[in-house]
Amino acid sequence: MARLGKLTGVRTLRIHRQKIIPSQTLSALATAFKDITTLVMMIRFAVLSDAVRFMCAFPVLEEVHFEPVRTQPGVFPSADIRMPQQLRSLHLDTLRSHERWFADNRTPTLSTLSIANIRPLDDVARLDEMLEIFGTSLRHLTLGFASQKGDFTIRVNLSYSTQLRYVEIDLSKLTRRHILPAIISICSPHLETIVWRTRRTFDFSVELWSCLDALLADRDKLPILNKFVIMAPAPSKATFNPRLLMPTCDALRILGGEEVIMDNVG
Repeated sequence: MARLGKLTGVRTLRIHRQKIIPSQTLSALATAFKDITTLVMMIRFAVLSDAVRFMCAFPVLEEVHFEPVRTQPGVFPSADIRMPQQLRSLHLDTLRSHERWFADNRTPTLSTLSIANIRPLDDVARLDEMLEIFGTSLRHLTLGFASQKGDFTIRVNLSYSTQLRYVEIDLSKLTRRHILPAIISICSPHLETIVWRTRRTFDFSVELWSCLDALLADRDKLPILNKFVIMAPAPSKATFNPRLLMPTCDALRILGGEEVIMDNVG
């Protein structure tokens, strides 16, 4: 640990650890790397408040990947802990109770939010509450949903996020889930790009595709949307051409990617 002080100019710190790191070691890391702007933390803590406190020990952070491993929820962090004031990009690996703290303590600079492993039957209400609190501050939003059994429709309330420029919805861990219900409430005059990650299954009803076509082509709700991209694994045999079922978007040249879904996009 004594050699850490010799590492100057470090701007990115990545820590992966399945066991709890002693507090003295964490303090030494925070002191030695106080000038980092990017932190990727996949660490086990005793409770989530310890994870938040460690993250906030880096005063000039701009980007953080927050992934406490096998960590108990515990109580909320104390009021004296403040979010790094330059933070602009936040990735949360789960929604397990700490998301409200991030929403309540958001900074004016925080405009990019990515959340993974959202449980469709358990976490969407929390997600909606979080998005309401963030309100118009978000510009870039990525939501990844976890696999969960049951007959359900994923509906996300995006109506508060009226300043979005980019939205990505990842449904690739679920079987046969169309993107339409997840984005039906979207209404952003600044939105330019929507990305849908999905499995290699497109046998949805014509009605779903027609409604999606109408939504994305609605120039009152989405006046400058110029790209809708479907990202799917390469098919074994059959291919799918979304342009055939979304003629309005096709005419507006909104549909990105290949003529048919044949390979991973991006």
